[in-house]
Amino acid sequence: MWSRQPQQERPPSYWSVVPQEKTTAEIEAERWAFVVPYAPGKYCLPLCTVQFRRWMLFLAAFVVQFCNGSLFAWSVLNQPIDNFIQGKARDSVPPAKEMAVVTFYITAGVHGCATALFGPFVERHGPRHSLIVASSLFFVGHVVSFVSVYFKSYVGLYIGYGVFCGAGFGIAYIAPVSALLKWFPDLRGTAGGFAVCGVGLGTAFWGRIYPFLIESLGTECFFLVFGLLLCLILLISSCILRTPPPNYVVGGRNVQGVKVTERRTQSVVSKQDDSTEERVSVVLGEVQRNNFFNVFDYQELELGEAEILYHNKIKSLRIRECVFSVDFVLLYLVFVGASVAGTNVMSRVYNIAASVYSHVEDDDLIQMVATMSIANFFGQVLCPLISDKYITLAQLTQRLAAR
Repeated sequence: MWSRQPQQERPPSYWSVVPQEKTTAEIEAERWAFVVPYAPGKYCLPLCTVQFRRWMLFLAAFVVQFCNGSLFAWSVLNQPIDNFIQGKARDSVPPAKEMAVVTFYITAGVHGCATALFGPFVERHGPRHSLIVASSLFFVGHVVSFVSVYFKSYVGLYIGYGVFCGAGFGIAYIAPVSALLKWFPDLRGTAGGFAVCGVGLGTAFWGRIYPFLIESLGTECFFLVFGLLLCLILLISSCILRTPPPNYVVGGRNVQGVKVTERRTQSVVSKQDDSTEERVSVVLGEVQRNNFFNVFDYQELELGEAEILYHNKIKSLRIRECVFSVDFVLLYLVFVGASVAGTNVMSRVYNIAASVYSHVEDDDLIQMVATMSIANFFGQVLCPLISDKYITLAQLTQRLAAR
């Protein structure tokens, strides 16, 4: 008779959760503020002897998102690019056709897709390697854009900036967010808000710098110089960003935001009566076999049976089941509704203002872009701060807080 061969374990799929593993050399190198890898698993000697502190990540994440804000200042570039490629003067009649704005739409679309597609990559390889990949995409994209504008090709601009830089923006956007949320599980709202608030101020800053760079360098050389500057800033920031060491816990929470204590299931159950012990063993049996954290540690012994069942159900879902769940779809629609309007406005706000207020100077139009960007900055900082404080005071569960 044929003997049944033992079933081999399937390799984890790209969409599965695989924690990043750190070598001893990496853990030792990350004791310092700047970590510079020169080969796989090999790191340069400390460039400075300043010890790493987690608050340093706020500055590094802010700088990365500050660079990402350059995308949303694109409306300032529409007219100069259209005039140069179409050979039109600034005040020519009829004006140049608005073709450059399509670049922004392509970039924003690729940005969103790359954010989703490269999420598992960022989780596996960490923010440092992710930003190196993003910098490489930025470099290629800006070089292609430089050549395309020089030879007056919209198609090349769409591919260079739209596809390559769009993918770079997507990776560079989620890399610092992922790192900050892991380092600050006790202040997830604040960390998440601060991780993206640099986009608003970056938009305001780059919106004012773009006209100066174009006037100084010329439209044809703008992308080459700006791309090199952007890559340099991102590479420096990548030396600071990192994920926490193994078994990292702060404020009683691990990197997933799960509250952990020294007590385990046995010590918790021993304090319950017999009926409660039986109920817990039935409800949590499957979870314990899968080596999940004790749900009672997670919610400080305050969960009801329905909440325990809901928690266990979520823990047992696969990623594709989560993506097609009602909660995720509704949350995704909220994000889409909140972002689509703002994205459309930011792509053309300069042109719209120039058409409506024809008598207004260029500086005033740029100031309008800056004002909207600063308002965006304060919204991204203040709303998470308020939410963290409210959730703490009201003692909301995670599900209720999300709703």
